[in-house]
Amino acid sequence: IGRVGINEFRKCDHLGNQYVIDWRSPVGHGFYNIEDGKTSFTTPGGFVTGNVRLKRQFEIEYGKMIHIADEGGLADKLRADPFLQRVLQRGASQKLKDIVATIQREQDAIIRQPLNKALLVQGVAGSGKTTIGLHRISYLLYRYRELLKPDRIAFIAPNKVFLDYISDVLPEIDVKGIRQLTLRELFAGLTGSNGTGKKSGQKGLPAGPVCAVPPNSREERL
Repeated sequence: IGRVGINEFRKCDHLGNQYVIDWRSPVGHGFYNIEDGKTSFTTPGGFVTGNVRLKRQFEIEYGKMIHIADEGGLADKLRADPFLQRVLQRGASQKLKDIVATIQREQDAIIRQPLNKALLVQGVAGSGKTTIGLHRISYLLYRYRELLKPDRIAFIAPNKVFLDYISDVLPEIDVKGIRQLTLRELFAGLTGSNGTGKKSGQKGLPAGPVCAVPPNSREERL
């Protein structure tokens, strides 16, 4: 399971070997949906269930394997995700990072909610609401790629500093071309004014999903 899928395509039979499975795929859901050694996911061919004996995660930097973490068996039921613990020990970063390698079962359930559903995510400061919202945008663009285009999605932030904070994670999770604007820019687009009495050139919201980060709030609307 990885940020993007990697496979070998054979023209002769339109098949091939799949080396890395995209985390947003139905099989990717099976990777995150493990509970008590069991998992399940839905594919175009039907509902799939199975037993998971071992969950192995790799950390690779510049083509070099630097860490392997195994999770499975009764002992692991009594302790936290070892790979997640390793990531958390690194401390905070000045820019938001993707969590593809450490998405938890409950987080994945939020990310994969249907498109035609208004979703409100609540949590304390630093609980990962923005991260989940951005990964949900990535999932929606993958899952509904024939229906949903990036220019129909808007991410609304309190200010430009916040937009800079999330700038690195968007290309990491294959999110390109969505509209990013502040609350001031949103209001200017909706009212046609920039607050000085002059008309604004800003546009209103696109006809599609919106991810908003309210200022001084514990809620985010997707």
